[in-house]
Parts: sequence; C-alpha cells; structure tokens
Amino acid sequence: MSATGALAHGDHDDQAERSVEQVARDNVVKLVTKGQLAPSWSKAKVLSVTSRMRGGARQDVVTLRNNAEVQASRKTLFIVLAADRSLISSSHKLQ
Repeated sequence: MSATGALAHGDHDDQAERSVEQVARDNVVKLVTKGQLAPSWSKAKVLSVTSRMRGGARQDVVTLRNNAEVQASRKTLFIVLAADRSLISSSHKLQ
C-alpha cells in the first residue's frame, strides 16, 4: 500500500494497526468507563493472546487477570475480537 493510500483511509486503519493486546486493553478501558467493569480492570495483566476459529471465522482471544477482584470466578476476563479487531464479547467465562 502506498503512503497516499494509507493516509486516505485515516482512522479506519488505526484499529487494524494496533496490536490485538492493545485493542483488548482499549475495550477494557471502555467497559470501565461505562461502569461495566471495576476500575481495577484498567490495570489487569494480559495472560495470553490466542486465535481460534468459530463459524469459519478467525477470532482472537485475549485473557486478562485482575487479582484485585474478590470473587475467584471474576478474576479472569476474556476479550474476544473479530479478525478486523472489533469486539465480539467480553466475559468472565470463555464461550
């Protein structure tokens, strides 16, 4: 892709350029901001980044750990991203 082509797309390519881990962290911050996750999740550690196939499409799964959570079942969070890095789901149980 030429430099001109990259500039023509602007923000559209920004998400594709960021790492899967960074996109997942950005989604966690959004969930914290919306009050859907405790603020301590913004400092959670990334345990792993893996890929899987679901329905013929690749998905990236980022597993985060937040030891500040009291309940053991809520210490792990799975962020599932589509191949285009859009958020599919965020859950304490991988589905």
